[in-house]
Amino acid sequence: MSIWIILFCIFNLNLTSVGENSQKSWNELQSAALWYSTGWPVKAQNKLNKVDSKSKLTQAGNFLSGVYYSCLGKLHEGEKYLNKSGVYEESGSRYLLKIFSGDKLFKKALSGRNNFKKTLNSLQPGYCHYRGRLLLAERLYQKLTSKQDKKNIDKWVVSRIKKTKNLNYKDYKSIVAFRLLSFQKLQNQVSQVPWTVDQQDVYEKLRKKHGFTSPFPEVNPWRISALLPLTGKYRLLGIQVMYGLLAAKSLNPGLEIVIHDTKSSPAHTTKLLIEKIQGKDHPIALVAPPDKNSLQAVMNESLPMPVLSVSWYRGLNRSDNLNIFFNQPAKKQKAVALVKSAFNRGARKFVILHPDNSYGKVYSHAFAKTVKKLGGEVLKTMSYSRRKLPRKLYLPKMDAVFIPDTAKNIETLSRVLAASGHFPGYLKKNSPILLSTAEALDSSILRNSGRYLKGAIFAPGIYPDLKSGANQPFLQIMNKWKSSIVLVHALEAYNFYNTVHQIVKDGATSHSDINIGIYKLNAGPGLGTFYDKNGKTYRPPRLYQFDGNKIKRLLH
Repeated sequence: MSIWIILFCIFNLNLTSVGENSQKSWNELQSAALWYSTGWPVKAQNKLNKVDSKSKLTQAGNFLSGVYYSCLGKLHEGEKYLNKSGVYEESGSRYLLKIFSGDKLFKKALSGRNNFKKTLNSLQPGYCHYRGRLLLAERLYQKLTSKQDKKNIDKWVVSRIKKTKNLNYKDYKSIVAFRLLSFQKLQNQVSQVPWTVDQQDVYEKLRKKHGFTSPFPEVNPWRISALLPLTGKYRLLGIQVMYGLLAAKSLNPGLEIVIHDTKSSPAHTTKLLIEKIQGKDHPIALVAPPDKNSLQAVMNESLPMPVLSVSWYRGLNRSDNLNIFFNQPAKKQKAVALVKSAFNRGARKFVILHPDNSYGKVYSHAFAKTVKKLGGEVLKTMSYSRRKLPRKLYLPKMDAVFIPDTAKNIETLSRVLAASGHFPGYLKKNSPILLSTAEALDSSILRNSGRYLKGAIFAPGIYPDLKSGANQPFLQIMNKWKSSIVLVHALEAYNFYNTVHQIVKDGATSHSDINIGIYKLNAGPGLGTFYDKNGKTYRPPRLYQFDGNKIKRLLH
């Protein structure tokens, strides 16, 4: 049903209330509504000009014209007629709600008001331009007396502003103008772009005149706090995460970063959470420590803000209320990706060599389980001490060997494999494919041991010497700072900062907004969202293959 037919019905119901007894004037008003509904405003105006000037229906006609031009997107014309509608707009304001009843957000905002329920649920309004809807919402906001109703309208206005581009605050006079300026101020703060004098002047005048308060911070307190081990056992990981955050800030400086040293201690982490994070910082997001026990200390708390973990560990207990995002694929995901890449190259018989620690055991279990699931066979599983790598390996004939270890140890073990008769493909026909996590991989492994790595496939998280790709800005900064190694932990912190930065720039006003924004991130065509409901990333692990004298990224 058209808006204009609805308004026509409204006028029909309100003849008694406005004291109108002139059938002729009513007929002219009825005809005007019908001409508006078919898109003939000139003919509608001709009819309205014939309405008795002493009748209250002239105000009803102006109200009808005001709604028509507003919904057409002609705001100045619409406001002119609404201003002429006078007393009638007071009674007509509740009928503005009918125009919004097709908007789900608006409908939800007012669904709790009993006297609106039937109206909102029974009418199907026609098309109304989004700019016009905002103008009519602004008019409605000024007429409502209930604080809750005004709050609901305000919330709806903010939601529309976030979704709508090319809006001009000069088109509005009240709450919409203020919210547009508030939103622009936020974007300028995050992008570090100065406000114009006119924007500041109008903003202050509206605030003083109406007592408005911005839902966005007035100064820039958009802060990411980070709990990082900068000293102690895990300082290398903590420094890498810090580098990632600072690299992101150097490119997008709009967010403040506050870093606290956990000293690699879970107890000190808990103390910092209470005294600094919750007591002082009040950040919009938190970066958790990369070491397992300190990460668990964070997960023991119920925190409102999104929390980034740049590491993945099995056996962690999460708080029911904790909004944590594991930005790095789990060890199982990496193992699965490596097995599938080997299967795609014809491998069916595997040997697993792993360090005798929890890292090696988790990867070994996940790898063996995936091989079995895909119909392959694990011929042998063998562990070794990282402190004393084996000098000789007695292994059965295999298609591929999996070694979850650092790039440095892989370099040594690749030589041991060659010395034991398991040469890479280009030196010996049908020799095994080397599969590895190869943490802290860089080009030095190719210079020193490239001849033993032909066809090897690695899953290090990031290969810093790759000369192309989306991570180049990050890698260039890390190179400029002469970081001796680049770990995936730094890249994940870099990506998380940029994600939060963009969500805030798009108008997030609460921790909930940021959490929702993160959960909506798209992982790519056909992959769905970036995270599952538990905050675990769906993103495929990054795989790299040694080919000739270089390492290239594998697409999978």
